[in-house]
Amino acid sequence: MVLCAFAKADRRDAAVFFALAPVIVQQIDTLTPEHISMALNAFARVIIMNTYLLQTVASRLSKEFLCSFSPRATAIIMNAYAKFGYKDARLWELLIWRATGCIRRSDGRDLVAMTCALARVSLAPPSFLVPAVNRLTLLMPSLAPHSIALLTGALDKMTEIGADRQVAKVIRRFRSRLSEHITRAAADENGADAEA
Repeated sequence: MVLCAFAKADRRDAAVFFALAPVIVQQIDTLTPEHISMALNAFARVIIMNTYLLQTVASRLSKEFLCSFSPRATAIIMNAYAKFGYKDARLWELLIWRATGCIRRSDGRDLVAMTCALARVSLAPPSFLVPAVNRLTLLMPSLAPHSIALLTGALDKMTEIGADRQVAKVIRRFRSRLSEHITRAAADENGADAEA
């Protein structure tokens, strides 16, 4: 899409984005989940908020339509709405429902992105977080350091906003495993240095 290419170039020409917004709205019923998530992400990248576009997409979303969203598309659309601080309760209820359904098929990057989106809008739903953090704990060895840093920050925020007992428990377990992971990685590195 032209919009996505424009956003990647980081050309902050608001006129172009505002001209494209009504085109996206007109074609909303013909767009795929990937197109919709990429379009909103393009606006989020250049921090241009078009409330009408956000509301139109939000009203278009339903459980039936969201079922066609891949884990990646779900993570992208969650982060786009989160970056704008869009806190419509119905929208987030639907997105959390879809994210929860995606957990088993999601890779670590997408689960981290979904978790960070929820932290950004100060939500800590146990239905998503308990299985998601458990899965991320298992995936920890495959997570990039940057992803671990983002996830740790998100979980810290969820602790601050008062996550329930179940969520707090899985967060503590994650932190414990992370500490073990860091210790083990440091020991492996020291061993490799000694051999060299």
